[in-house]
Amino acid sequence: MMRMALAFRAFFAVLFNRDAAHRVRDALSPKGAVSTKGPHSKQGPASVSVSTQESSRKEERPATPPTASPSRSDALTLLMVLQRDSRLLDLLNESFDDYSDAQIGGAARPVLENAGKSLERLFGLKPLATQSEGERIEVPDNGSPVRWRLIGDTSAKVGRVAHPGWLATKVDLPKWTGQRDDAMVLAPIEVEPGS
Repeated sequence: MMRMALAFRAFFAVLFNRDAAHRVRDALSPKGAVSTKGPHSKQGPASVSVSTQESSRKEERPATPPTASPSRSDALTLLMVLQRDSRLLDLLNESFDDYSDAQIGGAARPVLENAGKSLERLFGLKPLATQSEGERIEVPDNGSPVRWRLIGDTSAKVGRVAHPGWLATKVDLPKWTGQRDDAMVLAPIEVEPGS
């Protein structure tokens, strides 16, 4: 797959950039080739010296490695957004032993509301089924197991919606532009000024 992408890049570089075309031609020519002209031209001393000069210039030029953009897992980016927008990781890692159910519910409400807003913004969530829970629905023949899960009698073609499913209408995760060493950081250390 990498070679296919490289071939497309080389094709368009050769098509639109004269210098790139010369570099690709030089890279593809046999090592012993001395002429910079076509295959039917007569080779003489002048063509040998031109080719030798080009070869020495090519060797003098340091190869510029392509700059790789920093990478980060989309899963980590999603966790970072949920922590930033709703403090979800803080809530999930909190010990609830010393809190009443009412206190836990009060703390969870804003976290869940903000996490829901973030997921809606990033993925454009909507129910997969147009019917609501409890409504009658017909299962298509050969329905995808990713879209349909039959509970109980798996041969049934008609039933009631137990859960309408979810569908993402887009994926709009932010692009990571940070440093490679920071790619695993989900939330920064927060420091209040003072001693």
